[in-house]
Amino acid sequence: MAAKQVNPTRMELTRLKKKRITAIRGHKLLKDKRDELMRQYLDLVRENMEVRLRVEEGILSANRNFVIARAGMSEAALNTALMAPKQESILMDLHLLPAILMEQ
Repeated sequence: MAAKQVNPTRMELTRLKKKRITAIRGHKLLKDKRDELMRQYLDLVRENMEVRLRVEEGILSANRNFVIARAGMSEAALNTALMAPKQESILMDLHLLPAILMEQ
């Protein structure tokens, strides 16, 4: 840092001391803010990982169910079933699927 020309008076010394104290306080506040932002960021990263794992599990489950449905249904029936809206009230256990397929 380049040397600064300063008047050698007591008043100037007092002014520069106050300026330094303010700069130190501002620096500490900025460090505290940085630390808090990093903490919040890491919390969001953890939450993102949890949500990503849940979504990936859902996708794997959907893929498994799709493969099972595709194996037991004709192409036209599968396309018709995929075009229909989802019905929450009709729940089918996977262990009942082979019996249902045998009836067709």
